[in-house]
Amino acid sequence: MAKEKRDIGLIQVKLRMPLALHKKLMREAEKRGQTLNAEILSRLAEYDRALSVAEDALHTAKNALEQARKIDEAVRKVEEAAAILKDKATGGGNDETRIR
Repeated sequence: MAKEKRDIGLIQVKLRMPLALHKKLMREAEKRGQTLNAEILSRLAEYDRALSVAEDALHTAKNALEQARKIDEAVRKVEEAAAILKDKATGGGNDETRIR
């Protein structure tokens, strides 16, 4: 169970992990001259930043897709109107032809 450290806003967490992962994290921590705890926190913070960037990119892509759909619909309507006008200019067409 997590213990709260109210004075500095930290909690203590007991964590189980595969031995191979523990060894890998320990090696990386030693290379960087930091503790295992600091290595884990560094990686979690990096993951959190990357996740935020990915979420922002997804939001931007969704907005761009929606704009592209609106443009596509507008182009379709313009093409339909142009076809109707061309048809009328050449003497064709009928009164039931409408722009959707």
